[in-house]
Amino acid sequence: LLYKLKFHLEFPRIEWKILIIPK
Repeated sequence: LLYKLKFHLEFPRIEWKILIIPK
């Protein structure tokens, strides 16, 4: 969860994109 929050703050667009791609 920590790495997800960090990634979200650094790259919110890429974060949600990565979440949608695998699912």
